[in-house]
Amino acid sequence: MTPTSDLLMNTIADTLLHVGERVMCLSEGTEILNIWDKAGITHYDNWQDFVGKKLSDVSHDALLGQIEDQVTNAITNSCDVQAEYVVIKHDHTSTYDVRAMNIQSGTAVLFLVFDLQDKSTIRGMDTEAWEAAIDAVGDGMWDMNITTNKAIFSDKWHKKLGASIVDIVSIEDWSNIIHPDDYQNSLRAIQQYLEGDVTNYYSELRYKCKDGQYKWLLSRGAVVAKDNDGKPIRAIGTHTDIDERKKKEQEHLSTLQLLSTLIEKMQDALLLIDGQSNILFANQAYCEMYEITVPPHELKGVPVQESVASRSLMVKNPEEFAERINEIRKAGELVRNDEIELHNGKIYSRDFIPITLANKEKAEIWKFRDITDQKLAQRRYEQQRLFYEKILNNIPEDIAAHDGEQRFLFLNPAAIMDDELRKWMIGKKHEDYFRYRNKPLSLADARNERFAKVMEEKKPYEWEEKIIDRQGKLSYHYRCLHPLLDEHGEVDMVIVYGANITDRVLAEHELKKSRDVFASAFNYSGIGMALLSEDGKWLEVNKAICDITGFSKEELLQLTFQDITYPADLEADLHMLRKLVKGELSNYTLEKRYISKSKKIVWAMLTVSFVKNSEDEPGFFVSQVVDITAKKELADEISRKNSELEAAKISLVNKINQMDQLTHMIGHNLRGPIGNIRLLSDKDYIDEDSLSKDESLELIHQSSEALMGSLNTLMEMTLIKLNNDIALDHCNIPDIIANIINQLHGTIYEKRAIIKQELTVETVDYPKVYLESILYNLISNALKYSADDNQTEIIISTYNVNGKFTLSVKDNGIGIDMSKYGNQVFKLNQTFHHGYDSKGVGLFITKTQIESLGGKIDVKSKLNEGSEFIVTF
Repeated sequence: MTPTSDLLMNTIADTLLHVGERVMCLSEGTEILNIWDKAGITHYDNWQDFVGKKLSDVSHDALLGQIEDQVTNAITNSCDVQAEYVVIKHDHTSTYDVRAMNIQSGTAVLFLVFDLQDKSTIRGMDTEAWEAAIDAVGDGMWDMNITTNKAIFSDKWHKKLGASIVDIVSIEDWSNIIHPDDYQNSLRAIQQYLEGDVTNYYSELRYKCKDGQYKWLLSRGAVVAKDNDGKPIRAIGTHTDIDERKKKEQEHLSTLQLLSTLIEKMQDALLLIDGQSNILFANQAYCEMYEITVPPHELKGVPVQESVASRSLMVKNPEEFAERINEIRKAGELVRNDEIELHNGKIYSRDFIPITLANKEKAEIWKFRDITDQKLAQRRYEQQRLFYEKILNNIPEDIAAHDGEQRFLFLNPAAIMDDELRKWMIGKKHEDYFRYRNKPLSLADARNERFAKVMEEKKPYEWEEKIIDRQGKLSYHYRCLHPLLDEHGEVDMVIVYGANITDRVLAEHELKKSRDVFASAFNYSGIGMALLSEDGKWLEVNKAICDITGFSKEELLQLTFQDITYPADLEADLHMLRKLVKGELSNYTLEKRYISKSKKIVWAMLTVSFVKNSEDEPGFFVSQVVDITAKKELADEISRKNSELEAAKISLVNKINQMDQLTHMIGHNLRGPIGNIRLLSDKDYIDEDSLSKDESLELIHQSSEALMGSLNTLMEMTLIKLNNDIALDHCNIPDIIANIINQLHGTIYEKRAIIKQELTVETVDYPKVYLESILYNLISNALKYSADDNQTEIIISTYNVNGKFTLSVKDNGIGIDMSKYGNQVFKLNQTFHHGYDSKGVGLFITKTQIESLGGKIDVKSKLNEGSEFIVTF
């Protein structure tokens, strides 16, 4: 051994002798290296004889002989051993406790031996001193002399800190390498030990290593020497490397803190119950769950039965709740997802986890998770599932669902009516069904091919099937495979939809026939037929429409009917269309004009009806167009001829009437003069009469004058009637009126008449001599028959009515009693007022002139209010 080793071993031996009787150090070969006895006195006088010898050489020592096997075991297995040995010496039996410790990496064994017969020694044995010695051997030992301020540390102690033996030689050196945060803790531990508060010195400290890092060491020791005043002067102890343990403890503490925080903050409620059914732990979520107002830590130690009793009041079924808890606790087995429902509507999933604590005590963990939203969602889902399943089951069409392996997941009654068969089909494939139905598997192969196509392309697949049943009845069916994809875009399931479309197919066949018939009637009809949209766009036209309008089909399809309708006829057509759309009419027919491509006006008879779709929504117009241009032109020609005939008839009737009047007038007017002439020519009358010759001649002259006047009137009327080819003049009406006013100036002045002119038309093509005669007669009559009691006013107006020139002469004179003379106003020799110089010829001539050129004259008059003569040319 080195001097340092000797010094250390002596120190260790001195420490161990406080609790034992003898200390021996043996080498690996069981050679005795040294022996120490209490108080430095060897047990044997010749103890030096043992040093350098093996145990086998000193086997005459009964105790040493018995422990050789233990030495070998301690060295071989590098472990500490303890055993009791009974030795009989001189008829005296002694029992020894032998403890062996490994030192110097298992190359030596140190034995501590003490006599178990000395019970007081055993009872007073300083366990800490023993442990200090053991630790000194295992890790490192320290020895501090307070009086000299010297400190001795073992080699292993220095190695652990990376220091040399000369680095730390004083108590100050030792205190300087203690972590600042731990130094005061160490002093407090020493103070507590010295004051007797604790039985031994124990402190966990961090020491600064050579590289600057700190290492945790467990420092344990005891005072081994005091002065006369009882003050410690020497202390020895051990340092055990606990750095890894402290690091693990720190990690464990951090983990515990993290777990504690997580448990406190976690949403799941936790309850820990010990073997005595008392609460060990509860978190805040547990308190909130049961509306417990005290902090969780105050529940610790509360009997769980009290908690159960109060909690039972919050659940919907208290008795069942309590019974279930007792049942679970009695069974003592793991329970998962046990559900409870509270009065407040909350639903919790409850887990029971039986555990064993570190002290072997049984305990229980109860975990509660709020699954209200999940359960409500499940209920909603279940309600929706039942809702949709009910809908699917009541849909008359076939509906089925398959998974990705083509297994049936669902079938509705329309697909399989038999309930038992429908249940059996779940999980089966097409081939299973066709085998069950004894049908060819080729049908299953065909369906599998379609499924494979859908699975590959991930798109719906549709087709129609024609099926003939056993009775030979034909039916048509629509089929559709619709894939549903998952979040990865893969086919999750396939929905199969099938519908009997026999009625639809047959209806389509009938519709096709109907369309073919309609198309034939439409395209080959002799009249124009067209389909138009609601806004008037040509949708379809036949050849006859093209022939009528002159447009090609392609040109018409780019237009609307409004584009080719004669503007004056458009509003009437649109008005009828609006009534048709509103349902006020079922159809309408009207005559209208179109403008052809060549800008020719085409007359047509249009019949329109309105077609709605199956939803009673607006569809399109059906128009039938008949070209009536030729008919219209012929009708116009006939109308013109009829008008001409009617005019000729009226003219002839008027002429006949006028001739009748003229004949009557002539017969009336000529009778007097001719009778006078005949009387005067009678000789007897002349002879007998007392008239003189001069008087007779005067009478004859007067009669002849009257006769000549009647003949002149007759000649004038005849000329008017016969002169149909009189030339038209471009007459300036204001000039003609001015000329007439000038002719009648004396009368106008005498009557103090006011003549107003309201001429909107100042020129007209008409025989000037006739116009002058008409105006002269009307104005002179207005002056002649003026009233004496008011200012005479004559208004001459011209204007157009329906494209015809109209002349009006209005006065405020004495007027005519129309109820009495209304039908005689324009007759020859008619007078209606006495005391006026009038022969009743002027208005007759005026009317004759006007009617000879196709015009007419009317009169409006009231007695004593005036008259208005209206001439339409």
